Amino acid sequence: MGTDCAPYLANLFLFAYEFAFLNDTLKEKDFKTLHKFKKCYRYIDDLLDVTVMENLKSLKTEFTPPELKLTSEDKNDQEVTYLDLQLNIEKSSINYKLYDKRDNFGFAIVNFPDLHGNIPTGQSYGVFISQLIRYARCCQNLKILEIELQI
Repeated sequence: MGTDCAPYLANLFLFAYEFAFLNDTLKEKDFKTLHKFKKCYRYIDDLLDVTVMENLKSLKTEFTPPELKLTSEDKNDQEVTYLDLQLNIEKSSINYKLYDKRDNFGFAIVNFPDLHGNIPTGQSYGVFISQLIRYARCCQNLKILEIELQI
């Protein structure tokens, strides 16, 4: 953790377990089990199973290392967080909005650089603008406030 290559190493480590499991399952011609992973997505140690969570619960020890403990963070059958999104199923469609687990911490988090520090202002504004673009892309129901100018 904390090194530049940590996400890549974690991804490769987990991929090796996942690949071995899927390859063995394919050799056994167990297509029913393979089909369960058709709508399963992983980014490092975050898993999303769009179909039935029971797929992962019953097989999780077979495709994950013993060091990794899978926990479910879904609130109910219709709402789950994955990476930095909160996904809700409403009327057979998936709605999404940004989710930041740091909002649940009991202390304040500094999200943006302080302009009074030694960081160049160009980079500070770049961080701010990139976050605005990320918010716009990740928010499905973005509403822009209209401000009336009074002169």
